[in-house]
Amino acid sequence: IKDTDGDGLADHLDSDDDDDGTPTLTEVGVGNHLTLKDIDLDGIPDYLDADSSNVAGVADGSGDSDGNGISDHQECPSGMVCPDLDLDGVDDYLDTDDDGDGISDIDEIGADASNPVDENENGIKDYREQVASASPDKTEDGVNTVINGGGGSMSPFWMLLISPLVWLRRKSQSQIKNKNNH
Repeated sequence: IKDTDGDGLADHLDSDDDDDGTPTLTEVGVGNHLTLKDIDLDGIPDYLDADSSNVAGVADGSGDSDGNGISDHQECPSGMVCPDLDLDGVDDYLDTDDDGDGISDIDEIGADASNPVDENENGIKDYREQVASASPDKTEDGVNTVINGGGGSMSPFWMLLISPLVWLRRKSQSQIKNKNNH
């Protein structure tokens, strides 16, 4: 269920989907047909765009709904279907912590939003980097993955999909160990 502004109220029940103070019905338009206004022309309809009037003053005119210094257009280039890196249900252009590591984007981006910090110089800006080395490898197999407790982001849906595969992998590894020990 989509909750654009992350207020705990699903969009279809929320009178202000993007929490910008303007009711969704005003932004969408009322009448005989649906009109998706997009004042700042960033591709994000105003009813989903918390900074549709570009109060943040970003150069491309698209606004900065999450206040991190990166324009809405940069964080959601396609408009309606926007990325959600950490799979927390809040699109990145509205999310104050895109990678879900507990550190706000503003702190990770640094002083110059046009050149965000990449501390380890691996080509992934810190505010977009999901660090798998946050936790030690609990299986001691040398592979530090989310499944092994190595951090990152994991939605419950993803866990449901991957659980049978993890079980099969562990079962086969156990059988191989038992076979080698006998």
